[in-house]
Amino acid sequence: MAKLKKNRKIIAILPSVILASLVPGPTAAKGIRVELRGGYFSPSEQAFREIYGGGPAYGADVVVGIWKRLDLWVGGGYFYKKGELSFTAEETFVKVRSFGWGVRYGHSLGRFDLYGGAGLDYFLYDEENPIGEASAGKIGPEFRAGAFYRLTGRFSAGAFASFTTCVVSPAQYEFNLGGLSAGLVLSYRLGK
Repeated sequence: MAKLKKNRKIIAILPSVILASLVPGPTAAKGIRVELRGGYFSPSEQAFREIYGGGPAYGADVVVGIWKRLDLWVGGGYFYKKGELSFTAEETFVKVRSFGWGVRYGHSLGRFDLYGGAGLDYFLYDEENPIGEASAGKIGPEFRAGAFYRLTGRFSAGAFASFTTCVVSPAQYEFNLGGLSAGLVLSYRLGK
């Protein structure tokens, strides 16, 4: 329980980091972008795949230029799926939400912007079925890469891939609720 409280304190600090990043100064030179992600999540844990499989996952980020080609991103993700329990075939539901931040390095090639980076996410896991309910929360790393094509001065569209890992222990069993996500991104730059 103490570990969960500590993780919540770390996540509580994130709004302060976001606000500090939005203050005009060196960050204003690169601007602030809002990015919306939609894609497919494929869990890395075999037991998780057998019960739920993969499925659509969504997310959003605020990206702030902090220094030359370096960006800070803050955002979250969402995955919800219905499955069947292994032995009884009863319906079960899982919901995984993530909130995190990280840094990424970008490089431009004409109208294309490429990036790669890493961060830390706080994962909230909830599962509900006739046997009972289970929840857990824990921090795990995320590695992300992608590319954008600049459609206009403010709008960009692109693709991303990310890998997460986070071992949780709800209801006395341990498993990795991370995996591979890939999909499309829309980006809008705020300000001038």
